[in-house]
Amino acid sequence: MQLLKSDDCVTLMGRGEVSKEELIEEAIRQGEIDVDDRERFEKAEFCANKWMKAVPREGYSTYYYESREGVRGAFKATCLQYVW
Repeated sequence: MQLLKSDDCVTLMGRGEVSKEELIEEAIRQGEIDVDDRERFEKAEFCANKWMKAVPREGYSTYYYESREGVRGAFKATCLQYVW
């Protein structure tokens, strides 16, 4: 479970295919988001299951980008995103 922030959006990403509600519940349980953030994520319109890959990139501890099945190191993730 990771909370990723960029200049224009916030993405909550969890490994595996889960529902929006399951993703939010697990993020709260793990302390990635506060209970107070629940409503903001429940209202988020973008929720997708994607293949993702983590790579090193200058300026980031880890950078995630959309990948495809069969790529070494790629994993299935559920991503929930809202714009600032």
